[in-house]
Amino acid sequence: MLTAVNDSLSQFVADRTSRNPFEILLGSFLRVADSEYGFVGEVIYDESGTPFLRSHALTNIAWNEETRIHYETYVNQGLEFRNLKTLFGVVMTSGEAVIANSPYTDPRRGGLPEGHPPLNAFLGIPMYSADLMVGMAGISNRPGGYDEAVMAQMELLLSTAGNLIMAYRAETSKLAAERSLAYSETLNRVTLDSVADGVATIDQQGRIQTSNAALEHMFRLRNAAICEKSLFDMIELPGGLPGVLLGDAVDGAPGKQRVERMESVAVASDGRKFAVDVSLSPMQLGEQLRYVAIIRDITEWKETESELRVAKAEADAANEAKSMFLANMSHEIRTPLNGIVGMAELALDLSVLEEQRSYLDTVIESSRTLTRLINDVLDYSKIEAHKLTLEQIEFNPRHILENIIDHGILRAQSKGIELIVDIDPGLPEAVLGDPTRLRQVLLNLIDNAIKYTKRGFIRVTICEIGREDGERTAIRFQVQDTGTGIADEHKALIFEAFAQADSSNTRMYGGTGLGLAISSSIVQLMGSRIQLQSEVGVGSTFSFDLELPVASGSRIENTDTALNEAPAVARGTPSTGPATLRPLTVLLAEDNPVNQKVATTILK
Repeated sequence: MLTAVNDSLSQFVADRTSRNPFEILLGSFLRVADSEYGFVGEVIYDESGTPFLRSHALTNIAWNEETRIHYETYVNQGLEFRNLKTLFGVVMTSGEAVIANSPYTDPRRGGLPEGHPPLNAFLGIPMYSADLMVGMAGISNRPGGYDEAVMAQMELLLSTAGNLIMAYRAETSKLAAERSLAYSETLNRVTLDSVADGVATIDQQGRIQTSNAALEHMFRLRNAAICEKSLFDMIELPGGLPGVLLGDAVDGAPGKQRVERMESVAVASDGRKFAVDVSLSPMQLGEQLRYVAIIRDITEWKETESELRVAKAEADAANEAKSMFLANMSHEIRTPLNGIVGMAELALDLSVLEEQRSYLDTVIESSRTLTRLINDVLDYSKIEAHKLTLEQIEFNPRHILENIIDHGILRAQSKGIELIVDIDPGLPEAVLGDPTRLRQVLLNLIDNAIKYTKRGFIRVTICEIGREDGERTAIRFQVQDTGTGIADEHKALIFEAFAQADSSNTRMYGGTGLGLAISSSIVQLMGSRIQLQSEVGVGSTFSFDLELPVASGSRIENTDTALNEAPAVARGTPSTGPATLRPLTVLLAEDNPVNQKVATTILK
């Protein structure tokens, strides 16, 4: 098949006509498919969009003198067939292959001209260039008929014929055949001389036959001098490659004619060495094998690549240093903020004027807002620097919403919305995980729900959705709201850092846009993903499922134990009698003087 393809292409290069190349392909079609006669034609569409066939190769099956004369007169420019009520007409109108192993009873046939040879079996196959049907082949009278296997055998020839049709169209649309060849040669020379890459044709021994201006300039040689050299005199090619690629005789073996591309070092006539990219492609010219060498000077590209590699390394190092710096600043930044909040709260316990109390309340609220913002930035920096780690301690999942709900109820009530908490009573008493980070995620989701909900309700649900042999439990955490909702095109955006579904939200609601990005990263570290269901104007539901080991509960965190043992304590119940106090010795570990003062005052 490759021999037939090469023969057809070289014949096309030689005379630019349709007849000989397509007749070579038609002969190959008939041999491959063991068929008696057939045609290879071009599918053309008239002004109304109706297809017709222009045959460029047709078995000489003239059934009378008139058809023979007509064939000889028009075969070079193509014989036109416009009758679509035929088997080959079905191929053109449907764009699909037609197999008719009983043509005379096939309802798609339109009859044959008088004197036409018998039609015992027919196969018509369309040829495509990309998505455009450009031609078709029809063959007939294969013993035993046609099937999909025969079509598969012809695939390479069909592809070549389609490409040949496109080449023929491009060529014949210019000038007559005689002027076209001269024009092409001039155009090729101008084109080759205008490209920046060096182009040369070489023989099987590597000797340069032709070259363009860029190659001559690249090696500081004139055309006459460069054609006296071998490609291997000018470029350091890998050992053994010349023999493998260029030393083989033309024996029709397709495996020998492959394309090779490599980077190497070239040497100019003045001794200068420079990096090049070399591409070698085979070209069959009749019985002669030639190669096209494309040589590109990549010295500047190599230098740029090296500079970019260094710049990227420096940028990565700077980014890593930034992330490391922010991740390590957590204690230093939080410490003075804790001092500001603590001292302001202590000042409120003193006898102060109402105006002073208002100022102190503003200081405390602003400091807490600043603390939340800084916590978000520091947490995200830890995530970027891969410094965020999760604890594995025992906690009671039923108590995970303690403190969060107290804070959330006040905010929800202030906006006139209802906060509903639904906790599965069947949850295990103790699981292993990181309750602090889990609370952080839920607090972010609840805060967001309250922020973007003007009316209706917010429902927080924690329920068990499965348990495996009593050793692991699957728990679903879900926050549902009746808020503004999120458009489909923004659903992925909201989980990105510093992003919000609507840029006006920053002005309206405030915030860094880091909450969901941090929450998403934490949940991913826990081995899950936050799922989102939302509809604009209806509300949103954020949920995630965690698989956690079930623990014994013997080492459960102190706050949960206290709440579990005495859930009604610390609700403001008045004392029934004088308390018995005993002295305590307290060890306070704190290196900051301001925080020492805050802590000791609170303890007193």
